Amino acid sequence: MGGKCDGPREAARSAPSPAARHAPIRNTLFAIVFAVLALCSHAIVAFAGTLCGTVRDAVTHVSVEGAGVVLFLSDGTHAGFGAVTDAQGSFCIAGVPAGTYDLQILVDDYATGYLRGVEVTDSSTDVDAEIGLPPAALLLPRPNPATDFVRFVIRLSTADATRLEIFDPTGRFVRGWQADELRAGLTSVNWDLRDALGRRVPAGWFLARLSVGGRTYTRPVVLVR
Repeated sequence: MGGKCDGPREAARSAPSPAARHAPIRNTLFAIVFAVLALCSHAIVAFAGTLCGTVRDAVTHVSVEGAGVVLFLSDGTHAGFGAVTDAQGSFCIAGVPAGTYDLQILVDDYATGYLRGVEVTDSSTDVDAEIGLPPAALLLPRPNPATDFVRFVIRLSTADATRLEIFDPTGRFVRGWQADELRAGLTSVNWDLRDALGRRVPAGWFLARLSVGGRTYTRPVVLVR
């Protein structure tokens, strides 16, 4: 009697649950989804390329160091990619999805040129950009206020007839650098806070003036002791 009664219960216990029966199907579906995602990610990587190029002054053809290169989509949307040119005016941007872009070139935080319709492939794309620059620029002195020295960064299309001078609040000449101490392109001058005779100047407000041809560019400098 007991054996006959126990038989159905044993059969019920040994029968697989619905979840267990569906597990192989579920695992197969997961495997298919993961495979599709892997293929998609591989395709995204495969269709991303590298954009390299050089930025030069359109007049002098001198390489432009420190120029910002920003990518935009054809509808004007920022593409999320950018770079800064090195001392040779070169840049490279990796991982750019294949497509058509507009390049905006910025110098001293001002947009100075565009290169439109640049086609990026899934390999390496090379471009050259020539932009119109002002004949000179005197960037912000750093550090400012200054305690031991101050650096002036100058961008010049030509160093001919160029002079950098420092004046005190009364307009008295303090220190100067001639054209033969400067160079075309991006150059820097360190002032040790001494006058032309080597004497340390007192704390106060000074004016740096860059003269290029008939144009002048000025920046204030504050010295603290």
